[in-house]
This record gives sequence, C-alpha cells and structure tokens, in this order.
Amino acid sequence: MTTRIVVLADTHLPRGHDLPRPLEREIDGADLVVHLGDFTGIDLADALEKTGKLVAVHGNNDVLAIRHRYPDRREITVEGRTIRCIHGDTGGRTAAAAAAAERGANIVLYGHSHMPGVLDDNGTLLFNPGSATQKRFAPYRSFGILSIGEEVDAQVVPVEG
Repeated sequence: MTTRIVVLADTHLPRGHDLPRPLEREIDGADLVVHLGDFTGIDLADALEKTGKLVAVHGNNDVLAIRHRYPDRREITVEGRTIRCIHGDTGGRTAAAAAAAERGANIVLYGHSHMPGVLDDNGTLLFNPGSATQKRFAPYRSFGILSIGEEVDAQVVPVEG
C-alpha cells in the first residue's frame, strides 16, 4: 500500500481558508494532510480538521489558539517510517539546519523559510514544501506531495499564478 500525504507550510492566512484550487484537489485525494505551521489564523486549521486527515504543528507566526491546539513538533509513523514534523524556526541557524539537526527519523518535514527543497541527508529525507500562498524569496509558490510505500517519493509541486 502507498500512503499519499499533502505537505503544507507557511500558508499565512489570517482570515478565511482560500487555497489554490490544485492544492484543494490534492487535499481531497490525500490520505493525510500535514501542515508545518504558520497557518496564522484559525479558519484554515478548522477547515483542514474537518477533512479528518490533518496532522499539524504550530509555527512562530501562529495565533494563541493554534499554539494551544498543536505542538511545536510531532512525530508520526507511516508505512513503517518515522516522520518528524517541525516548523523550523528553532534548533538551527536556518530552517534547513534545524531539520538536519533532527535525529532518529527517516523523514523530517519542515517549513518556515518558504523555500521548497528535497534533500537526502545521510539517509534522512529533509523535505520543505515551500508556501502555497506566499513565495517570499522562493522562485514560486508550492506545496508538497509525499508518497510512502515500498519506496518514498517527495515532490515539490509549483502553484501556477
């Protein structure tokens, strides 16, 4: 069996929960949705929770209601692989360094920088989906698809427009 996970971070939606349509379609077809913090407001969190698929951590820009609802780090097991979820704002000089400092997981999912990337760090997959709503210094807006079965496949999906 293969588990399909939509990976989000840094949506920064203080009100409402409007996400790009391609992302909404992917969420509908996903087995899990992981949000790595900086929802900013509660509306998107509420909408994603209604899907029954959400696993989340809070980020440094999240309101208190989000900080109380979700931890700053979380670990899940999918298809026998340990996945650590962090925002990426603590534990290293950069978000990528914070992810690389995490030990004992097969996969580390992180956000904070808005910079998408997939890296094999000595057998640990480090995966940042970027931001589907605010590219900041990244070349484009994006989200991630993580497929876990016999093999692990991590893809950054650019958002048009």
